[in-house]
Amino acid sequence: MTAPTRHSALVPALGLIGLIVAAGSTVAGGTGSRTTPAASSLPPRWWESAPAIARVGARGKEGPGFPLERSRAAAALDKLRKAGIGAIEVFAPAYGGKSFGGLDTIDRYRVDPALGTMEEFRGLIELAHARGMAVIAFDNLGYSSVEAVDFLKACDDVRAGRASKEAAFYLWSDRADAPAPGRQAGNTFFMVRPTHLPGGKPGTFYDSTKHEFWAWSERAGADFPIAPDTTVLLELKRQHPALQQLSTRRQIPTDADNKYYAFLRTAADRSQRILVVMNFQNGTANATLDLSGFDANHLTNLRTSATVPLQTKLSVEVRAYGFELFLVH
Repeated sequence: MTAPTRHSALVPALGLIGLIVAAGSTVAGGTGSRTTPAASSLPPRWWESAPAIARVGARGKEGPGFPLERSRAAAALDKLRKAGIGAIEVFAPAYGGKSFGGLDTIDRYRVDPALGTMEEFRGLIELAHARGMAVIAFDNLGYSSVEAVDFLKACDDVRAGRASKEAAFYLWSDRADAPAPGRQAGNTFFMVRPTHLPGGKPGTFYDSTKHEFWAWSERAGADFPIAPDTTVLLELKRQHPALQQLSTRRQIPTDADNKYYAFLRTAADRSQRILVVMNFQNGTANATLDLSGFDANHLTNLRTSATVPLQTKLSVEVRAYGFELFLVH
């Protein structure tokens, strides 16, 4: 084995991962300070009832950046919470390079300076938890920059003939054109420098801003507006277990299934049922549902609070491309 060169070694490794994070205390160890999670203030299994997750980031490619200054962060979280968002996903919060929005991590024990400081990041988590919102760190634990702390130490160790955990993180070759090593088990990283793109070969310059598929658009603006109907739906999802992740769905026949879609949602613990009617037409329409054999006494429209007597053939008026939800009693 010859001294390692810093060229790409693409190795199937760990996939994209979202890590739930909590504010905690700092302890010394390893290559730097590390955080031990404190007891979470979120409800147990919050992911089963969270209405939606908003991705936020620090770099231009992922957006204008989420404010970490306390008052601005609180205002931004309040805006998301009011729109029905139940969690935020921080994209690549660790200090990283320029590939794939910073997923080519340089130091996993340092918050990216473009995002803020560790103390500010902890403050964001505390503010989110106080609002009943979770924080997820989006990362790829198999990605490594060629400037990564672990990779640089691994290069030195391999060159010196030293066995180390850092050297074991990577696969080494005695030539740049060696075949791909294939699937690997364990804690193996791979380098983010795609060889099929210009500048991907050893010794050439790879400009990720020119060759990646996604780029932040200043013209498009910072905010994606959430429609009022969507906000209403997300709040209803927060309140009703029959609309949450583990509920089941059973289709209900209509007089025109090519125009309407009706279904019954049942909560995972069978404590609640909600009838949903959707209209795929570009105008207001009346969908007729076949509720024969439907076990219920009456319905309550969750948008208007009106009581609806149960009928074998139930006619429901639905707005263009809209929906109606009925709590089943």
